[in-house]
Amino acid sequence: MTAVTLLKRCIAFALVLAVIGCGDNRDNCSSPGALLGIAERSLSITCFPDPSNGEYVVQSNAQLDALFEKSNTAGIPCNLQEIDFETHTLLGFYTVVKGCDARFNREVEKVETLRRYIFRVTVDVCSPCEDAIFSYNWVLVPKLPPGYTVDFIRE
Repeated sequence: MTAVTLLKRCIAFALVLAVIGCGDNRDNCSSPGALLGIAERSLSITCFPDPSNGEYVVQSNAQLDALFEKSNTAGIPCNLQEIDFETHTLLGFYTVVKGCDARFNREVEKVETLRRYIFRVTVDVCSPCEDAIFSYNWVLVPKLPPGYTVDFIRE
């Protein structure tokens, strides 16, 4: 085998690997995003509060009502689920990415030594494009203890 033939085969093999390895990530979005740590469940809320703050810690029905009082529902009835605020806190983290399909993974960690919850959202963009996809990433967690704060991190 000549050096030129070997080089051609190596280039062909490299191209095959590149094509296989560069496929889109559609498989990542075939299932819902992960819910990790102390997050008990994610909530689908059809109301859209003002996203300018983007970080939400809701600990009472009064806070929930105030948050959605002037929400943009885009003509869809506002559907707020019952939440027991004696035992739970609602966290939300408005996140926007460019893409046609994405999966939002949510993790909430309790760090007792720092007296805080860390709410981490990672996004898998499955079909890249110039469109914008957003999520408020609503999750229900155990009641935020007195004196605790929440850090919001997007990775």
